[in-house]
Formats: sequence, structure tokens, C-alpha cells
Amino acid sequence: MKRSIRLLSLALVLALALPLVAAASSYVSGDNRGQGPIFNRAIVLASRITMRDQPSLKGKTITRVPGGSEVTLISDANGWVQATYVDDKGNSYTGYLRDRYLAKNPVVLTLRQSGVAALAAPDHNAKHVGDLPRYTVLPVIGTWGNYYIVSLRNASAFVSMDIKAWTDTELAIYKNNVPFNLVTLRKTPLYTGPGTDWQKVGDAKEGTTLVAVGPPEYGWYPVQYDTKFIAFVNGADVHPPQ
Repeated sequence: MKRSIRLLSLALVLALALPLVAAASSYVSGDNRGQGPIFNRAIVLASRITMRDQPSLKGKTITRVPGGSEVTLISDANGWVQATYVDDKGNSYTGYLRDRYLAKNPVVLTLRQSGVAALAAPDHNAKHVGDLPRYTVLPVIGTWGNYYIVSLRNASAFVSMDIKAWTDTELAIYKNNVPFNLVTLRKTPLYTGPGTDWQKVGDAKEGTTLVAVGPPEYGWYPVQYDTKFIAFVNGADVHPPQ
């Protein structure tokens, strides 16, 4: 009975998510056919799908791609996409996947707070399937009311739209800026946003060089944090850029 309920829940999520995915005849680098700034990617919605050597169920199996995996899109036609998948060991595979099991070019959220509840259903009283830490990356595969449907750990979950998060579009702006260095004047706290009301992520020691990735926002500089994330430092705590 429990297995039937789980399968029904997955089918319901897929039914909701799939109509939100835009179809495209081909994928060209820089051609925005989705909603995010990275245009040639897709997220696997099913628990596992088969990659074949031709766009047909008669094609030979190349590999099986786990749910939640990201693939790079090459082209599509007649319900199939040609794509490249790189597994956890760095092995690369190129073949054909069924279009219906993919969310193409999804918006991706990066959490700016900890303790975000991942839920089994779009209700704050639903079962928690995880409490997510800051900087968790969540591909959005659909929406339901005031909740995002996200890809999480090879499955689907719901998170409230009230969360504090960056979209990949917002983060892309920082990545496109010319970086410059700032040096801390004292032990300096770092936050996930421009102000002390945002969540603190750590401290930088006096004399630490921070790489700023944009102009100050309300007096706070966005800086690189842990090489791939963004944090904010108060402009009063650093030497101004030369």
C-alpha cells in the first residue's frame, strides 16, 4: 500500500511539472529557450531513465541516468533528446533520452538561509523530507500554489516560495562582473545578504583578502565565499578598492 502511495505521489508531481517545461526543436548555446541563464541543460525527473544509442525504444542501452542528474542537451526530435551525461566518476556518455522525463532549462535556486523545510506535499504540515542548509542548490521543476516543486536527492520535494534564495539569473550577474580585491580591517562577519538581518555564514580574519564580485549594495560588497558561493561584507570593515 505504501509503495502504491509513493508511486501515485511521484506520478502526480510529474503530471504537474511536465506541462511547465517548454518544448524546443534544438538547443543552441546562448539561445534562451528556458528561464535560466544556462540554456543547454535538463534535469532528470524520473527515478532513473535509460540512455540509448538511437531515438527509439529499440535502441541499445548506453547507460542509465539517475533521477536528479543534470544532462547537457544537444538536440531533440519526436519525443527524444540527444544529450551528454557525466557520472560521478567523470565518465561521459552521449545518447538519446525520452523527452517526457526531463525538465529543460529549469530555474535553479541557491538558498541564502539554513533550515529550509523540504516537504513531501505542498502543505506546511506535510512530512519533512529534509531540512536544507544555506547554499543548497535546487533546480525548480514546477510550482504548486505558493510552493516550488524542486529536484532533490533523485526525487521531488516542495519548498515554500517564502524562502530567501538567489536565482541562477541573479548569480550570473555577479559572475559577469570584473572582480576586485578588498582587505579586511578587522575580524569581519560575512552574511548571505547585504545586512545583519541576513544569516551569518562565518568570519574573515583581519587582513584577509576578499574577492569582490560587484559594487556595494546598501553599503555591503558581494564577495566570493568558499570559491563558488556569494557572501556579503560591510564596506566599513574593508579597505576600499584602489
